[in-house]
Amino acid sequence: MAESYLLQNATVVSDGQQQFADLKISDGRIGAIGRGLSAAGAKTIDCQGLHLFPGLIDDQVHFREPGMEHKATIATESAAAVRGGVTSFLEMPNTSPTTTTAEALEEKLARAAESSSANYGFYLGATGSNCKTLRAATDLPACGIKVFLGSSTGDLLVAEAQALEKVFAAIPPGMVLAAHCEDDQRIRQRLENHVAEHGEQLPMHMHPQVRDHESCLAASRQAIRLAKKHRVRLHILHLTTAVELDELTAGPADGKMITSEACVHHLWFCDEDYQRLDGLIKCNPAIKSAADRSALRAGLTSGKIDVLATDHAPHLLPEKQGDYRRIAAGLPLIEHSLLMMLTLAKNGILQLADIARLAAHNPAALFAIKERGHIRPGYFADLVLVDLDARTTVRNQDVHYKCGWSPLDGVELARSKQYGYQGGRRCSTDTWTRRYAAGRCNTNAATGRSEQMRVLLVKFSSLGDVVHALPAITDAGRALADTITIDWAIEEDYRSIAGWHPAVDRIIPIALRRWRRTLLSDSLPQLRDYLRNLRSSSYDAVIDAQGLIKSSL
Repeated sequence: MAESYLLQNATVVSDGQQQFADLKISDGRIGAIGRGLSAAGAKTIDCQGLHLFPGLIDDQVHFREPGMEHKATIATESAAAVRGGVTSFLEMPNTSPTTTTAEALEEKLARAAESSSANYGFYLGATGSNCKTLRAATDLPACGIKVFLGSSTGDLLVAEAQALEKVFAAIPPGMVLAAHCEDDQRIRQRLENHVAEHGEQLPMHMHPQVRDHESCLAASRQAIRLAKKHRVRLHILHLTTAVELDELTAGPADGKMITSEACVHHLWFCDEDYQRLDGLIKCNPAIKSAADRSALRAGLTSGKIDVLATDHAPHLLPEKQGDYRRIAAGLPLIEHSLLMMLTLAKNGILQLADIARLAAHNPAALFAIKERGHIRPGYFADLVLVDLDARTTVRNQDVHYKCGWSPLDGVELARSKQYGYQGGRRCSTDTWTRRYAAGRCNTNAATGRSEQMRVLLVKFSSLGDVVHALPAITDAGRALADTITIDWAIEEDYRSIAGWHPAVDRIIPIALRRWRRTLLSDSLPQLRDYLRNLRSSSYDAVIDAQGLIKSSL
């Protein structure tokens, strides 16, 4: 059983606020938040002068297992993650073998259950040939589906238009499709052109010219077009350019069908750093100009960018040296991502509330990770306590990655003192590498919903009927709030409503994966057509409004 704690006098950063409060932790969960709390038998910790954040949720990491354990393992990288305040991670499918089958996904989950120090989830990879598996993804324990529009590992590149069309058409309703957006054909052509002009030994500073703005923009536009066509819940990973932001809309993340992510290294470095760090900061998409970096920073605070993550991708130092084309792309960051965010906040680029929103609240919402990502009573006690006034200098000899280095070697960051709580167990700088009460990021496959939850659609013939029946719907929704979500729509307007109304867009993806019961009058065929067009046949029940109208009159 997890120990009980009473944290006193902490500055709690969650849900857009900072409040001075005490916090109880019992049985791995947050028991209460308030002032003047007491807890008999609990270990009391005075948090005066310290800030308490929800544990970060990193939605894009590469832990290299299975197949590349010489670079990293789930055990080593998850321990580094928890040490850095990241208590949950979602891992990418470009391992060896690639995670493109149910069997490969289950193997990863089994490995994580044995060795992960953090909560975990794994993506299913999309290829040009596994659309049957993708269509059945709601029956698999995947946190989402990953598609690579730019070169990556093995058969995970999906660059041909026809193959991409099939992939987007195969994504089940509500499943997040996370996309690496770069135009592979353009990149290959630009590499060929640069080699012809400058010779075989390209300098590293040409990397963002090979993988240029237009390569990113073209692929992002293509992904957005396909997502709108097929009504797919698209999440564009690691934005690097100002021009891509013009394709996105600002607003709350849970009200969008198309969201995006930025990574800490693209907020930290710019193309001027290639001269100093060379291949150490080679990554795909490439780190670009200072102007692009400024635009990304602004996008985080404006609401155009929804998630802040790492794309943690370790390689051994020899793999980051040598000829430009042979240098591996990717860099290790997860142990220091929170420190980087806090340093950006100290420099006025982010607010502390932005860190909690972008790196905890929004990932939890977008991937339907239940009872994590916020500091709320009843939630899992995945927490990180930091001293904003302390400072630390990153040293390669101190990092906990298996690769043994960091691109931040010698950099002073905002603080050094940190304590964490993973599932309610305290983790200090001396004990981070122990295994804690980690488990799957409980997203219930694609739906992110409890199996006890049901979603009902009430169909009306006219707006007048809505007015008559709304009291009955409201009462039913209030009485059954813990087990039933009720949505309603006017039959003739249903298609247009679903096209623009964010609440409807949210209801459809979270519906259960199978249409279990249908309760309709004589309009069943017509309404089924509407639902089929919306790809929302996963409602538990579709109820004709006539009975509700009679009960309301």
